[in-house]
Amino acid sequence: MQVQQITPKTGSASDSATSNISSVPWIMAFTAGAGLSNVFYVQSMVDVIGASLAISPADLGLIPASTIGGYALGLLFLVPLGDRFDRKRLILLQLSAVVASLLVMATAQNVTVLLLGGLAVGISGSFTQQIPPFASSLASPTNRGRVLGTIVSAIMLGILLARTVSGVTSEFFGWRAVFYAAAVLMALVGVLVYWRLPSSRRTTDLPYSKLMRSLWPLVREHAVLREAMLSQGLIFGAFNAFWATLPTLLEGDPYHLGSGVAGAFGIVGAVGATAAAMAGRLSDKLGPRRVATLSAITVLVSFGVLLLGKWWILGLIIGVATMDAGAQGSVVSNQTRSLALDPLAQNRINTLYTSSVFLGGALGSAGSTTAWVWEGWTGVVGFCVILSALACAVLMRRQPR
Repeated sequence: MQVQQITPKTGSASDSATSNISSVPWIMAFTAGAGLSNVFYVQSMVDVIGASLAISPADLGLIPASTIGGYALGLLFLVPLGDRFDRKRLILLQLSAVVASLLVMATAQNVTVLLLGGLAVGISGSFTQQIPPFASSLASPTNRGRVLGTIVSAIMLGILLARTVSGVTSEFFGWRAVFYAAAVLMALVGVLVYWRLPSSRRTTDLPYSKLMRSLWPLVREHAVLREAMLSQGLIFGAFNAFWATLPTLLEGDPYHLGSGVAGAFGIVGAVGATAAAMAGRLSDKLGPRRVATLSAITVLVSFGVLLLGKWWILGLIIGVATMDAGAQGSVVSNQTRSLALDPLAQNRINTLYTSSVFLGGALGSAGSTTAWVWEGWTGVVGFCVILSALACAVLMRRQPR
């Protein structure tokens, strides 16, 4: 990874970072993957936690919603601060808050404390979205895509391993052990960040209120950003619509498989981690818009295969691998082109881009329910085809200036 020279503050631990600058992208990737895992640990432990704290079935959905909702709040209100302050210092402050929040969840004796802890974990865990613009600012223009591909790969693996590790750990040691272990891991990550990552310089002096008000003008100014936000929101909407309804498909005819099998399909999705890194390298060579278009087409084609999954489980396996590869390639390429737009506003641009992804995912999940009621699996696949076809249409228009 080629990086721009950063002058560390006198007397800071950043001196050691510059002495081993080649390790920076890998440390950033590990920090991002381990950090985002905190948001997803609860998803495979909902039933266990509910039984332990006597939470009603109607309220179980609030547990994962607390961490994801907190993450969305942190994304919107904290990530833009990376343009105003040293990103390394922000990451360290939020890591400290993550450790405290995880300990609150580990010791919670009732659902109220657990949900408040989950909300705090999500908000403070949004430091993971400080990392892509941080990495982009350090990388040279010729390898920015490869660097971001490494970050996205780590995030993918973090989400996948979070569900697997928390499920196994909670089975043998209890759900509280997962949060205690996560707190220790985050403390160790904090030490690694302190000693190895360089400091960054602020790119704006805007006060917080004006910093937040500057978000919309960025959307109006950059047509490329609007295109990336819209196309990726559509792709992620189709992606989430599929995963939201896959357990329902597997539990009915002709499969009659448990929900655990749906979770096992996430392992097939690990191919996305490889695809993200590959898409990053291709973005550097072919251009990120071209790779984004090819990725969107890959997602569209994958749903043709997934339609066969109504009767053929191998079709599901092939389709999941193809769809996930296309979706992750789309994330990397669109994020690469977005962060290259304005080096003085990379955190705010990342906030806008990632928010559009979350919004598209939420709408896709909601729409999939209606599509299933309307026409079952065929309706869901049709809904996903429409979303991914619209993404292709957006990217196949005349290239914006």
